[in-house]
Amino acid sequence: MAKFADLPDDATCRELYALASTAYGWKRLNIDDIPLNLDNCREASPTALRRELLQALRIDANWKSESTRVKKRVQFNHGDFIYFVHLLHDDIVFTLSRNGLTDIAYLSAWKVGPNKNSLRRLGKVEPVFRGISLLPSKISATVHTKEEKALIVALTETGTNGYLQFFTLSLRPEDWGTNAPYPALFLEDSIDVIPNGSRARVHDIQIYDSIIIASYTELSQPPANDPLYYDLIVLDIEQQHARSINVGSNEDTVGDKFVFKLLPDAVLTITSRSEDGVASVYDLKILLESSSPANTTFSVQPETIHDTGSLRTQYRSKFFSAQYSIYLPLESISQTPIDVPSIAVNKETGEACLFRLEIPKGRISEDEREGPILIEPQTYFQMRPGPKLDFVNLGPTGHRMIWMEILPSDGVRIMNAVFPTSGEKDTVISELLPQNRPPVKYSDCLALWLDERRGRITV
Repeated sequence: MAKFADLPDDATCRELYALASTAYGWKRLNIDDIPLNLDNCREASPTALRRELLQALRIDANWKSESTRVKKRVQFNHGDFIYFVHLLHDDIVFTLSRNGLTDIAYLSAWKVGPNKNSLRRLGKVEPVFRGISLLPSKISATVHTKEEKALIVALTETGTNGYLQFFTLSLRPEDWGTNAPYPALFLEDSIDVIPNGSRARVHDIQIYDSIIIASYTELSQPPANDPLYYDLIVLDIEQQHARSINVGSNEDTVGDKFVFKLLPDAVLTITSRSEDGVASVYDLKILLESSSPANTTFSVQPETIHDTGSLRTQYRSKFFSAQYSIYLPLESISQTPIDVPSIAVNKETGEACLFRLEIPKGRISEDEREGPILIEPQTYFQMRPGPKLDFVNLGPTGHRMIWMEILPSDGVRIMNAVFPTSGEKDTVISELLPQNRPPVKYSDCLALWLDERRGRITV
């Protein structure tokens, strides 16, 4: 009896490996233990391999037999007001709270234990921000497992300038005690990223490995019908280099929608117009080759890149138009070649499409790239057009998505979609916990997470 690792490294087996990783994560088993009878699928076709894999997993094609239950509820003593919650793997939680009397905000790190209401504060940094106007607009975090630490980045805009603050949390248990020689959570550095005097609106911030990308919009008083332009701040925290890109300055492609996804060695941006939109991929290596040194006194000045042909490939699609909402995975995507699952939802009808953006391998330049961006629709499905949607969370493999529907009573309905793989046709949509909806109001919800690998959803 062979094991899954014995299969050849081709496109079919890579797809099945992603399916097996996801499925075994939901069953809390080890993918290395999958026994496969390769005699039943010697032709190595996707259908035969997948049938054998599902038989080994003893689950049906759409995972209809899975059950959902509330496993744990935890109460945080977070302070007077809480503005931000971020959940990392291994049950590490960050919270940003503000004291109502002193008007001081502080960042805390917590460890959620195995038992109900088992919670331990690992560290607290205060004062971090003074006054509501100085609270971060966006916060992101990632874990550097090799260095046994987590990196938390806060992007703050004050109306006249903006800056990034870097926090570090040690993941070593010996650093969590009260007798540890150094604080487990501390402010490490900060850098100005939005020019002083600019009126800006923060958009998003993402981290992958040692690369940080933040985006913001400059609000300069343009005519009402002028498009918005976005700046991307690219920071390499290991090499201490930075670069700023003005997106949409060469083409009138930027409308009311702009999304980006930080990928291995590249960044994907999607900008919209009324009828269609543009997906572009920028090569991070090329960008950072001509970057400037970044340190605590260096202010990153936006630079318009006119010769973008050597930096990106493009793809135009109606899915990127203003009438669609685009959702990309929140978790990191690390597979090579890069395959980005994406969801496009028609804002009026609720019609949705799962498609994949295939990013060319290698350096993305005119003379070295292997091909343009490819878009491949996978399946179409229908979402409710009436209720407002929020917290849409697509898994990194593109096999599962959850989202929150807001009810007229301010209640919530958490929805779940399982998408078909090779040989399947239908998308299975169901409500999680239909008989025991979360006893929370939408106005009280701060976040919704999907841990696709573990089969865990956190509200």
